[in-house]
Amino acid sequence: MAHVLIPTDYSTNALNAALYAVQLYGNEGNVFTILNTYMLPRGAASTMWSIDDLLAKESAEGLHIFRS
Repeated sequence: MAHVLIPTDYSTNALNAALYAVQLYGNEGNVFTILNTYMLPRGAASTMWSIDDLLAKESAEGLHIFRS
């Protein structure tokens, strides 16, 4: 049994790579973990708005599309 980590940015190339990994290892008895991370940019203390929620929302939407 293999545990395969699939990093993704939800692009078409990342989807193709994930499909290739599943074909390469097969889905019986193996565990696949999809990993998407993002770094929050840090601005000056005077930044009036936060994009934390926007980045999280875009990541969640990308996962939904990726899984479809």
